[in-house]
Amino acid sequence: MLSAKSIATILAVAAVVALIVGCARRFTLNTDGGLVTLGDFPQLLSALSTTGGNGSFWVVLVPNTARDDGNYANLQYSIEGGRVGMDWVLLAKRNVEDKEAFTQFVTAAGATVTERVGNDVHYLRVSDRPDLAKLGQDFLQHFYHVGQEDKLQLIITDFELKPKTATKNI
Repeated sequence: MLSAKSIATILAVAAVVALIVGCARRFTLNTDGGLVTLGDFPQLLSALSTTGGNGSFWVVLVPNTARDDGNYANLQYSIEGGRVGMDWVLLAKRNVEDKEAFTQFVTAAGATVTERVGNDVHYLRVSDRPDLAKLGQDFLQHFYHVGQEDKLQLIITDFELKPKTATKNI
Protein backbone atom coordinates (compact mmCIF):
# COMPACT_ATOMS: atom_id res chain seq x y z
CA MET A 1 0.00 0.00 0.00
CA LEU A 2 1.27 3.46 -0.87
CA SER A 3 1.95 5.93 1.88
CA ALA A 4 0.33 9.35 1.96
CA LYS A 5 3.70 10.86 1.07
CA SER A 6 4.04 8.62 -2.02
CA ILE A 7 0.53 9.48 -3.16
CA ALA A 8 1.23 13.19 -2.70
CA THR A 9 4.45 12.87 -4.73
CA ILE A 10 2.67 11.02 -7.55
CA LEU A 11 -0.10 13.64 -7.62
CA ALA A 12 2.46 16.46 -7.66
CA VAL A 13 4.35 14.87 -10.57
CA ALA A 14 1.07 14.31 -12.45
CA ALA A 15 0.10 17.96 -11.90
CA VAL A 16 3.47 19.18 -13.22
CA VAL A 17 3.19 16.94 -16.30
CA ALA A 18 -0.36 18.19 -16.94
CA LEU A 19 0.84 21.79 -16.60
CA ILE A 20 3.72 21.23 -19.02
CA VAL A 21 1.47 19.54 -21.59
CA GLY A 22 -1.14 22.29 -21.25
CA CYS A 23 1.45 25.04 -21.71
CA ALA A 24 3.01 23.27 -24.69
CA ARG A 25 -0.38 23.04 -26.38
CA ARG A 26 -1.16 26.66 -25.62
CA PHE A 27 2.09 28.04 -26.98
CA THR A 28 2.47 25.78 -29.99
CA LEU A 29 1.83 27.70 -33.19
CA ASN A 30 -0.89 26.16 -35.29
CA THR A 31 -0.13 27.50 -38.72
CA ASP A 32 -2.56 25.32 -40.68
CA GLY A 33 -5.59 27.51 -41.21
CA GLY A 34 -7.31 25.00 -43.48
CA LEU A 35 -8.89 26.08 -46.73
CA VAL A 36 -10.53 29.42 -47.48
CA THR A 37 -12.10 31.21 -50.42
CA LEU A 38 -11.72 34.78 -51.61
CA GLY A 39 -14.94 35.59 -49.77
CA ASP A 40 -13.21 34.85 -46.45
CA PHE A 41 -10.66 37.65 -46.90
CA PRO A 42 -12.65 40.37 -45.06
CA GLN A 43 -13.18 38.14 -42.00
CA LEU A 44 -9.53 37.07 -42.03
CA LEU A 45 -8.38 40.70 -42.14
CA SER A 46 -10.76 41.59 -39.34
CA ALA A 47 -9.46 38.74 -37.16
CA LEU A 48 -5.86 39.72 -37.93
CA SER A 49 -6.40 43.38 -37.08
CA THR A 50 -8.41 42.76 -33.90
CA THR A 51 -6.48 39.85 -32.37
CA GLY A 52 -3.02 40.10 -33.91
CA GLY A 53 0.02 42.23 -33.23
CA ASN A 54 3.27 43.12 -34.93
CA GLY A 55 4.52 40.04 -36.77
CA SER A 56 1.10 38.38 -37.02
CA PHE A 57 0.13 37.31 -40.53
CA TRP A 58 -1.89 35.09 -42.81
CA VAL A 59 -0.96 33.78 -46.22
CA VAL A 60 -2.95 32.11 -48.98
CA LEU A 61 -1.31 29.77 -51.48
CA VAL A 62 -2.56 30.03 -55.06
CA PRO A 63 -3.26 26.56 -56.50
CA ASN A 64 -1.52 25.39 -59.68
CA THR A 65 1.14 28.12 -59.62
CA ALA A 66 4.20 26.29 -58.29
CA ARG A 67 7.39 26.44 -60.31
CA ASP A 68 10.37 24.10 -60.12
CA ASP A 69 11.12 25.40 -56.60
CA GLY A 70 7.90 23.70 -55.45
CA ASN A 71 6.50 26.90 -53.93
CA TYR A 72 3.13 28.33 -54.88
CA ALA A 73 2.46 31.97 -55.61
CA ASN A 74 1.20 33.42 -52.37
CA LEU A 75 -0.34 36.56 -50.98
CA GLN A 76 0.24 37.66 -47.40
CA TYR A 77 -1.51 40.07 -45.05
CA SER A 78 0.44 41.10 -41.97
CA ILE A 79 0.80 43.62 -39.19
CA GLU A 80 3.97 45.68 -39.33
CA GLY A 81 4.59 48.78 -37.24
CA GLY A 82 1.06 48.50 -35.90
CA ARG A 83 -0.50 48.69 -39.39
CA VAL A 84 -2.17 45.98 -41.42
CA GLY A 85 -0.79 45.62 -44.93
CA MET A 86 -0.78 43.34 -47.94
CA ASP A 87 2.57 41.78 -48.84
CA TRP A 88 3.94 40.19 -51.99
CA VAL A 89 6.85 38.21 -50.58
CA LEU A 90 9.65 37.69 -53.09
CA LEU A 91 10.69 34.23 -51.95
CA ALA A 92 8.71 31.82 -54.14
CA LYS A 93 9.95 31.74 -57.73
CA ARG A 94 6.44 32.51 -59.00
CA ASN A 95 6.16 35.60 -56.78
CA VAL A 96 9.50 36.85 -58.10
CA GLU A 97 8.37 36.25 -61.70
CA ASP A 98 5.09 38.08 -61.09
CA LYS A 99 6.56 41.02 -59.15
CA GLU A 100 5.95 43.54 -61.95
CA ALA A 101 2.41 42.30 -62.59
CA PHE A 102 1.58 42.70 -58.90
CA THR A 103 3.10 46.18 -58.81
CA GLN A 104 1.28 47.30 -61.95
CA PHE A 105 -2.05 45.91 -60.78
CA VAL A 106 -2.05 47.52 -57.34
CA THR A 107 -0.67 50.87 -58.54
CA ALA A 108 -3.33 50.96 -61.28
CA ALA A 109 -5.86 50.53 -58.46
CA GLY A 110 -4.42 53.64 -56.78
CA ALA A 111 -2.30 51.96 -54.10
CA THR A 112 1.31 52.69 -53.26
CA VAL A 113 3.79 49.82 -53.29
CA THR A 114 6.99 49.98 -51.25
CA GLU A 115 9.77 47.43 -51.47
CA ARG A 116 11.10 46.33 -48.10
CA VAL A 117 13.46 43.78 -46.61
CA GLY A 118 12.79 41.75 -43.47
CA ASN A 119 14.73 38.72 -42.25
CA ASP A 120 16.84 38.99 -45.43
CA VAL A 121 13.72 38.53 -47.58
CA HIS A 122 12.55 41.19 -50.03
CA TYR A 123 8.84 41.91 -50.27
CA LEU A 124 6.43 44.49 -51.66
CA ARG A 125 4.03 46.10 -49.18
CA VAL A 126 0.76 47.93 -49.66
CA SER A 127 -0.76 49.53 -46.56
CA ASP A 128 -2.36 52.76 -47.74
CA ARG A 129 -5.74 51.33 -48.70
CA PRO A 130 -8.86 50.77 -46.60
CA ASP A 131 -9.97 47.99 -48.97
CA LEU A 132 -6.95 45.68 -48.82
CA ALA A 133 -9.15 42.57 -48.81
CA LYS A 134 -10.82 43.59 -52.07
CA LEU A 135 -7.52 44.58 -53.65
CA GLY A 136 -6.05 41.14 -52.92
CA GLN A 137 -9.21 39.38 -54.08
CA ASP A 138 -9.21 41.35 -57.33
CA PHE A 139 -5.54 40.63 -58.02
CA LEU A 140 -5.95 36.89 -57.48
CA GLN A 141 -9.09 36.84 -59.63
CA HIS A 142 -7.68 38.86 -62.52
CA PHE A 143 -4.11 37.62 -62.63
CA TYR A 144 -4.43 33.98 -61.52
CA HIS A 145 -8.11 33.47 -62.42
CA VAL A 146 -8.99 32.33 -58.89
CA GLY A 147 -12.75 31.84 -58.69
CA GLN A 148 -15.00 32.86 -55.80
CA GLU A 149 -15.43 29.23 -54.71
CA ASP A 150 -11.85 28.05 -55.32
CA LYS A 151 -10.18 26.71 -52.18
CA LEU A 152 -6.91 28.31 -51.12
CA GLN A 153 -4.59 26.83 -48.49
CA LEU A 154 -4.34 29.21 -45.53
CA ILE A 155 -1.32 29.65 -43.27
CA ILE A 156 -1.80 31.70 -40.10
CA THR A 157 0.52 32.90 -37.35
CA ASP A 158 -0.04 34.74 -34.08
CA PHE A 159 -3.70 35.73 -34.17
CA GLU A 160 -7.03 34.16 -33.29
CA LEU A 161 -9.09 32.73 -36.09
CA LYS A 162 -12.60 31.54 -35.36
CA PRO A 163 -13.15 28.02 -36.72
CA LYS A 164 -16.10 28.94 -38.95
CA THR A 165 -13.91 31.32 -40.99
CA ALA A 166 -11.82 28.51 -42.45
CA THR A 167 -12.66 25.03 -43.67
CA LYS A 168 -10.28 22.42 -42.30
CA ASN A 169 -8.60 20.00 -44.68
CA ILE A 170 -10.26 16.61 -44.75
